[in-house]
Amino acid sequence: MSNPNEKSFTEILETISSTPPPPPPDVEKKSTSPDVEKKSTSTIGVETAAIIKRKKREDTLKKSYLVLRWLCFIFSFLAFVLMASNRHGRGLNFEDYEEYSYLLAIAIISSVYSVYQGIREVIQLVNRKPTFSRPVFVIIDFIGDQILAYLLISAASAAVPRTNYARHNSNNSMLMKFVDMASASISMAFLAFFTLALSVLISGYQLFAHFFI
Repeated sequence: MSNPNEKSFTEILETISSTPPPPPPDVEKKSTSPDVEKKSTSTIGVETAAIIKRKKREDTLKKSYLVLRWLCFIFSFLAFVLMASNRHGRGLNFEDYEEYSYLLAIAIISSVYSVYQGIREVIQLVNRKPTFSRPVFVIIDFIGDQILAYLLISAASAAVPRTNYARHNSNNSMLMKFVDMASASISMAFLAFFTLALSVLISGYQLFAHFFI
């Protein structure tokens, strides 16, 4: 005979199944730390400032490059004109001296090269895109500027001894006029060299920035 106080197995199962499950533990929502948010915002600000600074630097270099190109053309053209017009009779013509003929030839080459580069820089500044693929003209600029800078300084330096010798060994007024014009042409060639030397620094920076930065 079964005990009335004892529950049947079926009743026990029903009691267990009817008991509501315990509530799930509260899952704490992970919140971003204020320090992390501040650090992320600071990083974005630094990167943006660096990009803006680099853009301004590139714009300044482009404008400086353009000015130097046209200054080099002006000085080279003046050196060419002064030397080409330095003709004062027999023995007082620039073609009578190899140094002056060499300076004239380099001044012509420098004028053509500089005006080409100047026009190209103007086109790029207006269109805001390179006329050739960037690796090509970066390498051409760097090599061309160095070669022409060497030619200018060599031509001007070669003409200096001849001019100094003529200046200190003659009192002829016509000869002095010839020497003065030669000196002016040499001075313009030196100025063209200095502007081109600055262009070499910029083209060297552009070459380094393109391939290594």
